Amino acid sequence: MTVLLALRSWLLLALCLVGACAIRFPVMVGEKPVPPVTADCRVCAVEVWTLEGRVAVQSGQDGWNANLHWEHDHAQDRVRISGPFSQGAVSVVLQDDLIYINEGNGKTEISRDPDSALRERVGFPVPLRSLRYWLLGVPAQQQESAVTTGEGFVQQGWTLSYSGAYQADGFSLPARTVANNEHARLKLVVDSWAVGK
Repeated sequence: MTVLLALRSWLLLALCLVGACAIRFPVMVGEKPVPPVTADCRVCAVEVWTLEGRVAVQSGQDGWNANLHWEHDHAQDRVRISGPFSQGAVSVVLQDDLIYINEGNGKTEISRDPDSALRERVGFPVPLRSLRYWLLGVPAQQQESAVTTGEGFVQQGWTLSYSGAYQADGFSLPARTVANNEHARLKLVVDSWAVGK
């Protein structure tokens, strides 16, 4: 059950990532909202980054918390979610239309339909292809247009709001993200960002 809850946490953020080429860890610079970038989208082009943080998810009567480690590069996303002291750790690798889920104890799943695989586990749709952008604080590219709000934007039925900012290799990235839709509320607190090249 702990493993399932941890997986749900990631997915609902599970609203970012790198490896050996990380440049530096960021410094907190303020409490003002992070505005979405819609025109000159330098942030959208970032292909390698790492996020360390914590996620809280509320869906109906269910709620849970987890630690989150997310690495993103041009080829794949690697996500690890876990409870305290890495209990109930779940690892997820996403490559285009292929998802690999390792819940530990030899329990793994591979699917060519990531959206359905995640919906089955968490009970509501998870916008996988949009999360890569939303975590960076910008609307998803090649999706329906976003409507800007005072603290973020609305896209694909989700309302994203941001507060606080980190500076990482010249980029301003969100420190806190809240995502709401009719099915769930997700809150992500970032402990560290790293941006690679």
